[in-house]
Amino acid sequence: MKSASPLTSVNTIRDAAQAYLRWGLSFIPIATDGTKGPFFELLPWVYDEDQGRYHRRWRPLCERHPTVEEVKQWYSSRIPVGLAIVAGRVSGGLEIIDCDTKEIADRFEAVVADRHPDLHRILVVVESPRGRHFYYRTEECERSQKLALEPRAYASN
Repeated sequence: MKSASPLTSVNTIRDAAQAYLRWGLSFIPIATDGTKGPFFELLPWVYDEDQGRYHRRWRPLCERHPTVEEVKQWYSSRIPVGLAIVAGRVSGGLEIIDCDTKEIADRFEAVVADRHPDLHRILVVVESPRGRHFYYRTEECERSQKLALEPRAYASN
């Protein structure tokens, strides 16, 4: 499987963001504190009709790519800002399987390698802080959904 190397420096993240734009991917700036939450201070302002005021929202980037100017703004300071790819039609039919632990990712990879060795070789795999993400493109994008849960997680839902 192809594996992306970890991004650590501001320059490397900015370079990745510029490459993602060229590749037709949408993404949002995220905090680098381990929460993976949106970096709201950098997100676009959106007017909320019900509240009669503007809020910073990441949802517009589910419908459009960030602009070159937004990317320059997000990654031009010394403040560490990460990025998270927005999957779906906006990113050319990108879907992501997110395995929350390395153990789950290992089991998933073993099943894919056993049942679909050709697929196993072409998946793009990105290490996450706890697990792995598996990227692929499809013409029939689905909305985000849970495909499987750990038995203990299922019992609490």
